[in-house]
Amino acid sequence: MGSDDFGKLVLRLTLGVLLLFHGVHKILTGIDPIRDMVGAYHLPDFLSYFVYAGEVLAPILIIAGLFSRIGGILVMINMLVALSLAHTGMLLGLSQSG
Repeated sequence: MGSDDFGKLVLRLTLGVLLLFHGVHKILTGIDPIRDMVGAYHLPDFLSYFVYAGEVLAPILIIAGLFSRIGGILVMINMLVALSLAHTGMLLGLSQSG
């Protein structure tokens, strides 16, 4: 295994495992907060279930190295939606955590 391959493996495992923790948390505790957030923007409730694609399915694809590009696109879409729904008011400001 070359150093490039090893570096890609480390990046895939790091991103996949960290994001998978978020997905597993949502599986164990439910997605009611996500559903509430989606509902606050007057979007259909079923859209909240797509968080599982972005935080469970995509990390599994990335960790396994199968269809990694599709997994990466799902993660990108998931993060853009999370940014637009949850963090829009914080884009140009500073909070206690940065």
